[in-house]
Amino acid sequence: MRYLAFIVAECRARVPHNLEGINYLDGGISDAIPVKEAARQGAKTLVVIRTVPSQMYYTPQWFKRMERWLGDSSLQPLVNLVQHHETSYRDIQQFIEKPPGKLRIFEIYPPKPLHSIALGSRIPALREDYKLGRLCGRYFLATVGKLLTEKAPLTCHLVPVVTPESIVIPPAPVANDTLVAAC
Repeated sequence: MRYLAFIVAECRARVPHNLEGINYLDGGISDAIPVKEAARQGAKTLVVIRTVPSQMYYTPQWFKRMERWLGDSSLQPLVNLVQHHETSYRDIQQFIEKPPGKLRIFEIYPPKPLHSIALGSRIPALREDYKLGRLCGRYFLATVGKLLTEKAPLTCHLVPVVTPESIVIPPAPVANDTLVAAC
């Protein structure tokens, strides 16, 4: 749980964060899943962490209703922002489904719907989702993740293995030696 505050703080930034030579990028609202930007920067393999699988498309009916209710109000900029987000999201979905060239895209997402919502989630729901996210991430690292890298990721958390310079093996008495001495 100690990483939750760090993750939330880092997700607000629009610049890539480098951790042990690996760049991490969060797209925010205008570019919800920054796969195109990562590909533009030369990435060959992308791991996208999601709340739902990319095959899940939302129907725009809720947006049409919101547009009707708020279209002529002072909240028109919000409607425009959501409209841009929806268009960008659909475009990203298609990019993920058919990545260009040899670009590989892996997705990590939960096997069931999350307990939390976009805004106003309670702490217990966030904790449950955080726990589930860690499980999904660990499963990915244990299966696919180790095939993607030559060295173990996040090596700063690994315990170094110390090999002694010389190995001393004390002499052990042979079972027959004690029998001979006893006779």
